[in-house]
Amino acid sequence: MNSAIQSHFIGISKHSVIIRLTALWALNESALGGILHLVKMPFMGIFLGGFAIILISLIAYFSDKPFKDILKSLVLVLIVKLLISPHSPPTAYLAVSFQALYGALVYSCIKNFKLATFLFASIGLVESAVQKLITLTLIFGMSIWDSIDVFVRHVLKIFRILDEPQNVEGSYWIVGFYLGVYVIVGIMIGIFAGNLPAQILEAQKRLVVPRETESITTAKPKKKRSIFQNKILKSILLFSVIIGAAYYLIPNSSALINPLWVLARVVLLLLIWFFVVGPFFVKLLRKFLKKKEGEYKREVEEALGLLPIFKSLVMTAWKETSGIKGLGRIKEFIVRSICYTLLYTQF
Repeated sequence: MNSAIQSHFIGISKHSVIIRLTALWALNESALGGILHLVKMPFMGIFLGGFAIILISLIAYFSDKPFKDILKSLVLVLIVKLLISPHSPPTAYLAVSFQALYGALVYSCIKNFKLATFLFASIGLVESAVQKLITLTLIFGMSIWDSIDVFVRHVLKIFRILDEPQNVEGSYWIVGFYLGVYVIVGIMIGIFAGNLPAQILEAQKRLVVPRETESITTAKPKKKRSIFQNKILKSILLFSVIIGAAYYLIPNSSALINPLWVLARVVLLLLIWFFVVGPFFVKLLRKFLKKKEGEYKREVEEALGLLPIFKSLVMTAWKETSGIKGLGRIKEFIVRSICYTLLYTQF
């Protein structure tokens, strides 16, 4: 842990700081999305991914062995995520695992914290965007990009923006803009996170940590799947199989059935992903995490015990920044949330 920062966090051990940051990271992965939905936070996807990057960078900053501590924190986060959100899709586990592994490598190889954080944030957030694009392409196929191209050309022709828009590939524009947003936000997060330890130190002097917390419930009771829902699922599966068989087996039917086949293909892939590949992946993950759960039992219990308190502290930080507008509010919200969770003590 950085000695200058450590000396100001009196009474908080290095272990406690990393556990608290890990618990906040677990909250971000398992429940913070629900809280941010309640407070109508814009750009939640970018914000949640960026917040995870910020927390990983702080774990590296406060750690003497960033590679080891980041990977240990990752295991704890996955265990908590599995306990709290057992139905999360496999892509959620893959995304957070890639971020942590990449962060661990960056901070173990580059000792300059600001440079490492800049590289970690800018590339890590872009990877998140690329993963979404790859998933979209795997599910819908290249037809989704072809459809976007046709739509953009049609719009350009209607408004007479271009006389001959046949060669325009609008999908490239959209993908480029989408990735560009993530690149810009990643750079901003990298600069912000690189200066964050100093901001936390300064905020500690001016903030008063809330003494009382209010309970926040974001989870909804899970509804049991009815027989009717099971029948619908089987009917959709049967429809998809029939359309797929007709598309490939009946001569000259592809042009007529193509729109239905695109829909059936999407449904089939989603069903395979959520009912075959997903459960298999999660089963393997559960098996691995079950072994680790006993090893990290004390840390898991400690993190789980902090989650309800941290939920309330995050909500308090959001309410306290209501008078600040735009990016200034988000920055102050992040600083307050982290500062409150690091300095909170039971009264």
